Amino acid sequence: MLGNGDMNVVVYAGDGATYDIGLASLSAAAAKNERIIYICYNNQSFGNTGFQWSTATPYGSETKTTPRGRENPTGTTVVNKDMVKIMGAHRVYAATASLAYPVDFLNKLNRAKERDGFSYIELLGSCTAGWNYDPRMTVKISKLAVQCGMWPLYEIENGVLTMNRDFRELKPIDEFLKLQGRYRGLQQDGVDKLQALINEHWAELKEYNGKRYI
Repeated sequence: MLGNGDMNVVVYAGDGATYDIGLASLSAAAAKNERIIYICYNNQSFGNTGFQWSTATPYGSETKTTPRGRENPTGTTVVNKDMVKIMGAHRVYAATASLAYPVDFLNKLNRAKERDGFSYIELLGSCTAGWNYDPRMTVKISKLAVQCGMWPLYEIENGVLTMNRDFRELKPIDEFLKLQGRYRGLQQDGVDKLQALINEHWAELKEYNGKRYI
């Protein structure tokens, strides 16, 4: 407002506000390429109102409004929306990050800071209450989310996808699920479906790694 163009505005919002109730404003800011670093703190729910379902809630996860576990109406992705792909389609810098990999997160923040335009970083934030796990397991769970492909680390810039952590072989999703109470109702056929969705997304990322994705 003061006419100072050499300034970074930082927005820090949850996945409910990002994926759902604030999506129109987010899209408008990105389309105008405003100089904003938008960080989505994704705990895969509307966390500050009691852990209700959002469109960032993964398949099979219990929430207060999906007590039997979230079903996947599309059947093609782990969540309803691929927000990083949506933001990448705005031709802005878009990336995923995890607090379990702080150097990767800081590198992406620095890249966003140097840009003269809009940047979107989606940060996975585990929720001890909603995910129902022992707080001592926070780092382990956060790492497993990446290592099993549930939360791949990658970035999209100028439509080109770059994977930041490429594992030769993903860990089984069971190692991630068994540490959290939110998946206690997920039967084996549901676990198999979730694994298939992860494998499909991972294969897509590897296919386009280093290539134009959008």
